[in-house]
Amino acid sequence: MEIVGTVAACTELVKQCASLISFIRRVKVQMRDGPEFIQAQIQRLERLDILVSYITQNPSLQGRDETPVLTSHLESCLGYAKDLEICLEENLVVPEDGKRKKIEKAIRGVRAEAKIESLLCKIDRERGNLTLTIQNIDASLLQDVRTNTRDIKFAVDGLASDFKDVKSMINSHTNSVSNPVSGPNISDQRHLIIPNRRVTRLLGREDILTRIEDGLSSGPGPRIVVLRGLGGQGKTQVALEYCQRAKKNEVQSIFWVDATSAGTVKKDFAVIYERLKGTHNATEDSEKVQQWSYPWLVVFDNHDDPGSFHLPDYIPSGEDGRILITSRHADIGQLAEHDFDIQLPGLPKEDALDLLIRHSRANDPTSRDDGYAIIDRLGYHALAIVQAGSFIQSQKIRLSQFMEVYNRQREVILRQTPKISPYRRKLGDAEDETALNVFTTWELSFQQLETNDDEKKSKSTILTLFAFLDRQKISHHLFETYCDRKFPFSDEPETLKCLSIFLHDGKWEKRKFIDLLNDLSQLSLIHTWSRDSDDTCHLSLHPLVQDWIRLRTSPDLCYDYTVISMGILFERHLAAYEDNRGLLASFGLNLDRSEYSMHGIYLYVFARFCHCFHFYEHASVMSEKASQWFLTKYGAANFLYNNSRILLSGSLMELGDPERAQEIQQETYSSFNKSVGPEHVHTLCAMANLACLMKVNGYLTEAKKLCKQAIEIQNKVLGPNNHRTLSTTAILATIVLEEGDLAASEEHFRALLRAADTHDKAGRDENFILKLNFDLGVILCNQHKYVEALGFLETAYYGRLDLLGPDHECVLEFKEPYLKILERIELQKEG
Repeated sequence: MEIVGTVAACTELVKQCASLISFIRRVKVQMRDGPEFIQAQIQRLERLDILVSYITQNPSLQGRDETPVLTSHLESCLGYAKDLEICLEENLVVPEDGKRKKIEKAIRGVRAEAKIESLLCKIDRERGNLTLTIQNIDASLLQDVRTNTRDIKFAVDGLASDFKDVKSMINSHTNSVSNPVSGPNISDQRHLIIPNRRVTRLLGREDILTRIEDGLSSGPGPRIVVLRGLGGQGKTQVALEYCQRAKKNEVQSIFWVDATSAGTVKKDFAVIYERLKGTHNATEDSEKVQQWSYPWLVVFDNHDDPGSFHLPDYIPSGEDGRILITSRHADIGQLAEHDFDIQLPGLPKEDALDLLIRHSRANDPTSRDDGYAIIDRLGYHALAIVQAGSFIQSQKIRLSQFMEVYNRQREVILRQTPKISPYRRKLGDAEDETALNVFTTWELSFQQLETNDDEKKSKSTILTLFAFLDRQKISHHLFETYCDRKFPFSDEPETLKCLSIFLHDGKWEKRKFIDLLNDLSQLSLIHTWSRDSDDTCHLSLHPLVQDWIRLRTSPDLCYDYTVISMGILFERHLAAYEDNRGLLASFGLNLDRSEYSMHGIYLYVFARFCHCFHFYEHASVMSEKASQWFLTKYGAANFLYNNSRILLSGSLMELGDPERAQEIQQETYSSFNKSVGPEHVHTLCAMANLACLMKVNGYLTEAKKLCKQAIEIQNKVLGPNNHRTLSTTAILATIVLEEGDLAASEEHFRALLRAADTHDKAGRDENFILKLNFDLGVILCNQHKYVEALGFLETAYYGRLDLLGPDHECVLEFKEPYLKILERIELQKEG
């Protein structure tokens, strides 16, 4: 009966393999015809295909105790593969699909990407389980071979007993030749020295573990793999997981070495000495290891400061050796070949969410969207997600409440250390390991900058300054402009004198800025930096690094850094204004910087800055202050006073106060009319803006009258095809539309398009023309002229798509109406 059961298990295993291979290959064909995102995932299924084929082709994996486990994992893979096939069929466009179906699939396909990624992650997870089970079977088979070998050895020893005297003589002779001075013997048993702080189920690192295995099993040894990344990203946990898998495979001995300093390395080699009965010398003990003729692994963990000692002195060099090094420092990557210097990124989206849900114990499926917002804000950082989950669980709050709490209590959350945490390491000379939190893990890197070395102090100050700017858009131009305009910093805050490290003989030297970026990048303290085609250097910070730096900075210094960062931005914006000083001078302005500095222009520039980035409340406050300053200094006829009022009017409009916005715009129009005359370009712009606000407030008759007056003057002064004239005419067309005269509004927009299209390429405003196409398309839709409307909406949508890319909000604004009309037309055809 046992044989029958084994045969049945083997049959079921082979059947599952065949079904899964069939499904995998069908799905791969589907994916090859899919969009770029889908095609990029094919490799993940190819790995599973190879693994399942391996199971089918190896009878040694069939008919064993583990066979039902393999079958179970294959069933799970098959279920996920079927779900993936259905998902792809529902969402991938095929040539046989009609237009309507293509539209539906295009819309659904965007939403389905997350589901497809989730299914692929689950397949990856089961593939990892399959790999681990196969490794267990291989290890069991290897043990069977060793047992058989020992049996043979005992038989040979029995035969050799008849020749005992001869054997004794040979052994004696051999010892005299090979061991003239006998030393301590190395035990031939397995040696496993691994910390007991591995997480029970590592999430989201199968691809990294595969790369580590590829690196440590390629070519003759010793093979070296370096795993680099931000503190708290999970490097040590990945290394521990690899050790767990390696010891179930062919690796006979594994040693874990704390590589924080030369002292910790020597201490751990002393432990290795006790196990090996070696020489109690770190270098000599590593030489003992390299003489072994079976696979071994040494992990050097947390080698974050390569300047403190020379790690290669302690790396064994045996042919059967594997070396895995974890570090935050980029220079350590030079110890490995390029492909095996592995940068550990943030967790994949679905695995990050699973980690959050596991630690928060939030089981409500409707809260997943809130979970996505949390992991995105935490930058997919493993340790931060664990801390956030523990905080949510301990405080018994919902995922939907977390972000509000985080914004108020982020220091408490980032400093919280779970009582039972696998994220631990020895700090300094401490004997015991300390549980880490987000703060402590980055302080370890920051400590390398906070020394008595003046240059390193300057670097830590500049890193802090970075955290008070937009973390994703920090350009070298900000600092170059400030240094050029402010050196020798005699009247500047002491903090800003750190920028002197960017200068050579008082002149900006870009190379020094790049050196700083490389130094901070090597310590994983900046996220990325790049150089554009125009030679502009940009850098970004991880969102949690920015939070951590701001929180570790005292309130008084936070204020100082905020003021300093605003000053740096101000100098950059002011430089742009001074490039146009001739234009400003034409309005009678005195551009003496000693008079303007940190007063009116400062307020005006930052009001515009806030308005451009949609901080309308701040923009309204600052433009109000700027206008008062210019009014006091230069009077109501001043150009910048009136421009500040226009900015205030626009901000109030966005804040939902169009009546007040109209009052201010009326004052501005009257002021320009009086100071520069009714035919001046600024007066005409003010007229158009006022007409637009009147329309918003429902004064259609007055708005229409004012618009026509402006157009009449603009036709005479600027010409009928001038961009400003056309813009005012577009306002008139929308007023006519508000009045309900669709036909007249349509005629206005057609005339506008004809006029705009007469411009040569240099004079064309593509965005304006695309907006005209869109507005005309909407008007035609309102008149049920759908087929004609489709052409204009299509031009508008694809034009903006080419200009701005698929994810821009202005493109999405045009996309939905276009797809709706396209679908309506298809339905009419089918009806």
